[in-house]
Amino acid sequence: VAENIDSTFESLMKVLEKNKIELKTELQKVAKTKLEILEEQTTGLVALKKQMEDAEDVSDCVLVSPNSVAFMQTERAIIKRLDKLATGVYEASPRELPTFGFYDDSLESKFEQVVAHSAQIWSSSISPGKSVTIVDETYWEDDSVRFTVIPQDYRGIPIKIDSAVMRATIKDPKGNTISCVLTPRQDDYSLIDVTADVSGLGRHLLSVYMGETIVASAEFDRTRVYLRSTLPLGQAQKVISLDLDETDA
Repeated sequence: VAENIDSTFESLMKVLEKNKIELKTELQKVAKTKLEILEEQTTGLVALKKQMEDAEDVSDCVLVSPNSVAFMQTERAIIKRLDKLATGVYEASPRELPTFGFYDDSLESKFEQVVAHSAQIWSSSISPGKSVTIVDETYWEDDSVRFTVIPQDYRGIPIKIDSAVMRATIKDPKGNTISCVLTPRQDDYSLIDVTADVSGLGRHLLSVYMGETIVASAEFDRTRVYLRSTLPLGQAQKVISLDLDETDA
């Protein structure tokens, strides 16, 4: 009986030892596979960083270019780099990286938003003289003014633009800065109304910015306004009163 027990015990020990070795081997194999996946994705992230840095270098070159011809020469390169980022780096079915919070459902929309925002800034920086055209100006009796502007690309073609990337200010004769409100027209996608309350009289300066670049400016004299008449778009007519008894049109 004792010999039978010893034999059975030794047999069980061998089975346990074998299972222990097999389990250790399997764990090592799984760990190695996981490590290889992480190393592969680390390599992909390094490549992604390099491509994004390259794209940033290209955009920097575009921003400092003095004319639209330079932009047209580099535009294709920018598009190719963005396409490569979209199709060659981001995986359709990521494996390990979701654990680290790299992928997100809204990543694609955020990426598109950043690209669109940057493209608008690039276009205005290349050819600021064509970026915004002031087509109408109106002076109201309640001391408010309104300028209507058309955002354009580097070729001078009207475009729909997010007014959030634009801002405008008015500087009065005393050097005070008045912030303007930008409102896209509902009836015409390419028109933006720039309005502000101007209570002081005298010569004022309107400045329209795209990012930190002034893309349009206009000087105007603010006097007491009693009548306002506007001709067809682009041919604004100001009707102002120089004093209480005389009205000039």
